[in-house]
Amino acid sequence: KGLIAALVVAEGLGVLLACGLGGLVVERLVALRLGLPARPIVEGSARFRPLVPAALLLFAAAAAALALSWSTLRLVDLRPVVAVGLALVVALLARAPLRRVPAALGLVSPLGALGLALWLGRSEPPRKAAFALGALATPIVSLVRAATDLDHDGFSALLGGGDCNDRDAAIHPGAPDWPDDGIDQDCSGADASVRLPASPPPAPLPPSVPRGPNVLLVTIDTLRADHVGAYGYARPTSPALDRLAAEGALFEQGFAHAPSTRYSMPAILVGRHPTEVRWGSRCPYTGGCWDPWPPPLSQENVTLAERLKAIGYRTAALLNYRFFEPQGGYAQGFDLYDNENSALHRADPQKGDPVSYGSSSRQQADKAIAFLETHAAERFFLWVHFYDVHWVYERHPEVPSFGEGDLDLYDGEIRYTDLHVGRVLDRLRELGLFDRTVIAVTGDHGEGFGEHGVRFHGYHLYGPQTRVPYLVRIPGLPPVRVPEPVGHVDLVATILHAVGAPHDPTLPGRSLVPLMTGTREPARAVFQEVLYEGPVTRLAMVAEGHHLIWNQTPDATFELYDLAADPGETRDVAAAPAEAARKERLGRALGAFWDRQSWGDDFQTRIAPRVSASEPPVGVRLGDRLGEVATLVGVTAPARTRPGELVPIEWVFRAGDRSRGDYRVFVHVEGPGVLVHGDHDPLDGRLATSRWPAGRFVRDAHLVRIPASARGTLSVYVGLFRGDERVPPSGPHADQGRVLATTLDVAP
Repeated sequence: KGLIAALVVAEGLGVLLACGLGGLVVERLVALRLGLPARPIVEGSARFRPLVPAALLLFAAAAAALALSWSTLRLVDLRPVVAVGLALVVALLARAPLRRVPAALGLVSPLGALGLALWLGRSEPPRKAAFALGALATPIVSLVRAATDLDHDGFSALLGGGDCNDRDAAIHPGAPDWPDDGIDQDCSGADASVRLPASPPPAPLPPSVPRGPNVLLVTIDTLRADHVGAYGYARPTSPALDRLAAEGALFEQGFAHAPSTRYSMPAILVGRHPTEVRWGSRCPYTGGCWDPWPPPLSQENVTLAERLKAIGYRTAALLNYRFFEPQGGYAQGFDLYDNENSALHRADPQKGDPVSYGSSSRQQADKAIAFLETHAAERFFLWVHFYDVHWVYERHPEVPSFGEGDLDLYDGEIRYTDLHVGRVLDRLRELGLFDRTVIAVTGDHGEGFGEHGVRFHGYHLYGPQTRVPYLVRIPGLPPVRVPEPVGHVDLVATILHAVGAPHDPTLPGRSLVPLMTGTREPARAVFQEVLYEGPVTRLAMVAEGHHLIWNQTPDATFELYDLAADPGETRDVAAAPAEAARKERLGRALGAFWDRQSWGDDFQTRIAPRVSASEPPVGVRLGDRLGEVATLVGVTAPARTRPGELVPIEWVFRAGDRSRGDYRVFVHVEGPGVLVHGDHDPLDGRLATSRWPAGRFVRDAHLVRIPASARGTLSVYVGLFRGDERVPPSGPHADQGRVLATTLDVAP
């Protein structure tokens, strides 16, 4: 919040300065063009002398604020500010030479530059270079796209805007692509499809694997793979993890599906990609509503703990961060759920998240060891999370120091965490449980140290932010290094396979046991996504030894990295002719994945049956318009009911051309002494209004409970709203910002 306030103030001062200097520049240019004598830029300087001290104080305050906020401001792209400042300085210094510039050239030059930019902007490499190197590229491109958006759907066909039909407002990159209708509404190059065959059950376990083993899942926050010794790191950061890697399976290309805890951890716990996870929030990716933040998990999810508890496991979670408070939904299925050690990590009240001070690795290991000692005779599933590797990095005298820089301290945090993870593994051995326990260790995401100009994590899908250590030891299987790409969703499928739990064909992950036993199987791919942190949508996939990143919005560009030749992802080969076929092939696969994800795995059962091209029957026809969002076709409800009953009401809407936002349905049932609110998300939250296909009919059903005290005739009103905004209705039944839809007679 402090940074937001500072930037708003700075922008306000910048606007005032720009207007003042701009006015002086215009005055000078007009004088030169008319041949008037040049005057000093500041005339009558004596009048301005009283302002000099104030200006100096303002400059000193700005410099002090800059110094105090530099740790945060260095993450902000300040090049546009610098570029505008330099342009103003150059304009102020311009004098007589401007007289020699012909007026025609002054007019033609900008038009010629614009034409050249539009011509070059058809190709992706110049656009990527402009975004990477041009200080004002992003605002200029945004302005040109807005000016050339012919159908006013928010997308242009120029400069990578991606609109494949700029004459139809229902077709653009942000449009919902209705599955299997033969129309490519989102300009992905193919019609969306949700037809995905169920995964086959895995092969039987080798007889060497003990039946019904324990399960230990260790997650380490912010741990990138290439800072672990087993992955080739030169510093001795991870002796305990290196020993475990030598005894089990090390997956060389292990990836998180998202670069932040709040989305990668649900993928680990539920076994589904972030967009497949059920969220207890109407806006899980933006935080743009009054729902809890970070978004809680919905009780509809089936967690790994619930699956193992159902077959007799004692389940426990030992956690240590505020994201894991019980109201966050992670506690489902755990007999013991302990997040007390989150109190050992304190946020900076001035900086907020993700700044966190304090340490808890020792305490986490102590609790894990106590659990193992208490429940050694039971079959257990224990999940332990270690958080210390997360910024702010701190020194620990118990382990060797690698230096004082950020990266040095980061490595020291890894060594300290490894020390205490090693204590847990050693106690597992001492108790005789090591050869009866499936052990999985992974990082929830990585961390950036300036690669691609990125610090920390949360915004990007490059390897430093998403490639994580991925170690699995299943007793009875030999040590192995696996080169195939694997993702976090594979962990649940693997653990269920290893313990003999029932196979769930709807899980997107595949068991890793075949890879650990050398069994040949179809090629694997890992998909990744970023749908938050501002107007950003990034998708990625790892397959065929390459990492394809699709900067969907706002850049509309692709990046491709050869992980074998360039594991650090330093050379983008997306424009290389030799990679053209691969880029197209992976791009199609990534687009198909995104189409499936955007509709969810319940599309055929919970969405498609309630949307139709033909008008369904209704009890009462209405025909009132709700702005541009929809037309309220009619309503079906019982004419009579009794006090205390649940009344089924079904609304039928016809979607408009487009909805620029997601609206809720409000339902008010009113009568003498009665006011019932039936506000809800359309289709039980499964189909937001922004995704209603234009011109189709949408059936929205829900239940309203009539109060026990209700008697007589009740009026039922309906409308659409978002926050404090109501969609204005128009039509014969419109009544003070809502529609009088029907009446209910209530009698005992």
